[in-house]
Amino acid sequence: MSTNSSRVSLGLSAVTVLSSIHGRERRAERLIDKRDLMAAVKYGKKEKSYNQRGELKYKYIFADVVYITDLTSRREITAWAVPGAGLDVANHPISTAMKREHNKALRRIKTDKSSWTSHTVIIVDQSGSMRKTDVEGGATRSDAVWLTLAVDFVAKKIESGQAANTDVVSIVAMGISHTVLVDKMPHDWFLFNKVIDLLRSQEPFFNGNYLPSLNAAEELLLANTYGNCALDLLFFSDGKPSDQIPRKFVSHNDSGRAHVALMGERIDRLASRFGRRLSVTAVGFAGPSEDFSVLQKLAERPAQFGSHGRFIAARLNAEALGAAFDSAISSSLQTKSELTAVGGASQRTVRDVQRKARDTVGLDVKPNSNWYIYRGNSWRNGERLRYDVKGKKWDPMPPLSSDATGVALEISFFGEGAERLVREFREIGSNGFFTGEKLVAKESRFQMDVGHTNRRDIIKFHRTFCDTQHRAQRLAEVFNSRLKKLPGYDHRTTPLISFLECSVYVVRDRNLGTMSALVEKQLDPSKYKKWNDNQ
Repeated sequence: MSTNSSRVSLGLSAVTVLSSIHGRERRAERLIDKRDLMAAVKYGKKEKSYNQRGELKYKYIFADVVYITDLTSRREITAWAVPGAGLDVANHPISTAMKREHNKALRRIKTDKSSWTSHTVIIVDQSGSMRKTDVEGGATRSDAVWLTLAVDFVAKKIESGQAANTDVVSIVAMGISHTVLVDKMPHDWFLFNKVIDLLRSQEPFFNGNYLPSLNAAEELLLANTYGNCALDLLFFSDGKPSDQIPRKFVSHNDSGRAHVALMGERIDRLASRFGRRLSVTAVGFAGPSEDFSVLQKLAERPAQFGSHGRFIAARLNAEALGAAFDSAISSSLQTKSELTAVGGASQRTVRDVQRKARDTVGLDVKPNSNWYIYRGNSWRNGERLRYDVKGKKWDPMPPLSSDATGVALEISFFGEGAERLVREFREIGSNGFFTGEKLVAKESRFQMDVGHTNRRDIIKFHRTFCDTQHRAQRLAEVFNSRLKKLPGYDHRTTPLISFLECSVYVVRDRNLGTMSALVEKQLDPSKYKKWNDNQ
């Protein structure tokens, strides 16, 4: 380690490291046009190396430059900078107490997943183009990402108090395949030192395939199913994917559009698993002429499943990259705040359900294979109930539509709040088509509530919600009455408040037994906005 290395402290950033005189000199020396291959062959460290086709080459490391030659060692095939050369950031000192706390955190991560407050999975592009030395200050793209990740993300969050060892971090390197470099570590100074080690050791190679890394990220994110654990996916890349395009996407006119469609489908499947717990930040780290349409799609689609998503085009400098990390930190803190706003939700396991894109809601006119259908005996033994607040009892009611002969429940969910999941619900007419207005069914988000299969427990579970909804409507009527008496009230421009009437449908399922759902009128998911913070 150089004697000029920088100790991490509050205020240190990747920008200040890259602007250090000592580092600039070292990087300038390795960027001279005329590199001395003969000196490298004579004095450098020699290793065997294999290209993407498995052909043997030789690798020489000398004066912060890596040379790849043919088998004669006389012809240079390519060359790039040694990882981390000229970026002198010291590892953070580790005390005995810090080591003890780190080990305790590791044990807690393995044995008590309810203690996790967040899990951040970071995918870092390590394809060959990340070796380019075009970042302001003379660093490679790869070095700039690792440096900024260490200083402006890991260290900054620790020093500002925005992260604790209950926050978990995983890191995946993206290449031809994927490599999990950090597997569920606590966010502490050990993580910082690990990232600094990656800065000094990670060598980008070959192509960058998105799909293997996204598959690995999904597996890592699935490690925790508790409702209070915010999930973050950060994806850093300098270009388009190299993944082979499946036949079903070949109809697209060009590979760029095909890759956009392919990755859009993949991020849909990932976001559909996690809903509101997930925040996705996709960062394009390259020049202004680079096509980031695939990364934009990765950031755009999660909103259709209740997740947060944003795309950031970071210019080739550490300041822009640091701003991207700041944005990701802000998004993560927002998600954590939302998930801990409801007291009892934090220690309960969230149901592992499939979600559908909101832009596909309301398209079906009759039930198909995407719906649970209850007609005949399964509906004849079912019922619709409405809660009588005054009498504190449930009254049996006919279906909302006079011609209804059954009901249908969508398999996938499209909405999610702090306590409940939402999916489409429709009554079925005698002609087999949906009848009446569009409805939604609200069910608990949590696994512990799914076990209510006898009628008594089902009714008890829904009573609180129905009672609250009824009382809220009574208060709204009082509010509206007084509002109308105010001077200047105009019914054409002044909105009134109303709460949707709800009822409970109970059906008999051959496989699942007695099932229930709290049902109310469906609002347009593309237009309504929730004004409270339980999303």
